[in-house]
Amino acid sequence: MKTGSRFGILAIIASSMSIAMAASPCDSSAHRAFDFWLGEWQVHTPDGKLAGTNRISSEYNGCVLHERYDTGRGFSGESLNSYDAGRKVWHQTWVDTSGTLLLLEGACATEAWSWKAKPPEPTKPSQCTGLPGRRMQTEA
Repeated sequence: MKTGSRFGILAIIASSMSIAMAASPCDSSAHRAFDFWLGEWQVHTPDGKLAGTNRISSEYNGCVLHERYDTGRGFSGESLNSYDAGRKVWHQTWVDTSGTLLLLEGACATEAWSWKAKPPEPTKPSQCTGLPGRRMQTEA
């Protein structure tokens, strides 16, 4: 009986290790499209003044990018970003110390990102467009 128990435990350990070594469900190139954003970034105003610091990390086996923004002057915010493979869109949920909640969805077309806000009530969504590393422009 003890030998059987030992083999059962070894089988469970081996099974757990193979699951851990399997590829993440978020390893596709579409899931990796925002990896350029990872790291710590200084954010500057259009006239070059330091506005704050942005820290972006990969979490949940690479399925989520977590953004943490801080001005160092009392304003901060965070976003969680993930790729919805079924709909082929990126989703961002942003919250901050001013009470803002932003729900955005977007995709990359010809190296330019386009984001659309998901309004809480039926109204015309606003749209943001821009290139990685450049200032976003907002349209109503």
